[in-house]
Amino acid sequence: MDHIQYLTDWTIGLAVLILLFLIADILTPSDSWKPFVRFTAGLIFLFWVLSPIKQFFGDPGAITLSLTDELEKWVSDEKKNADELIESMSTDQSAYILEQSEDTVLNLIEDSCNCEINEVVISEKDQAYSITLSLSENSKNQEALLENTSELLGIPTSQITILY
Repeated sequence: MDHIQYLTDWTIGLAVLILLFLIADILTPSDSWKPFVRFTAGLIFLFWVLSPIKQFFGDPGAITLSLTDELEKWVSDEKKNADELIESMSTDQSAYILEQSEDTVLNLIEDSCNCEINEVVISEKDQAYSITLSLSENSKNQEALLENTSELLGIPTSQITILY
């Protein structure tokens, strides 16, 4: 019903517009002004004839809103992808730092205790670190090694595990 009312109003407006153009053409005083009046009337007529397209095929504002929604979705997706990439890089960086720390701790403990350690594993849980030392042989100084490692790294002995 809205479209029918729009077309009715548009047709009445078109008839009035044509009458106004005819009156303007008749009242134009000289032939030198007639081309300007006809050109202006033609432009107005063209816009008037094209106006139903806007009504029937969508409001340009709706297209703009659709584009805005798509742009917001794209930006949101790109932000999500960037956050995932940063998280992945952070995880990779943390793993690299732990690996380098394991090598450093291994050398530090071996130098301070004069013992041979096969492997040092540093693990993180709930922002607390625990250290597992793998020894090549059963050491008689296990308690001294535990205390020395605790003092050297500044962590409690409960976070240090010694394996053979």
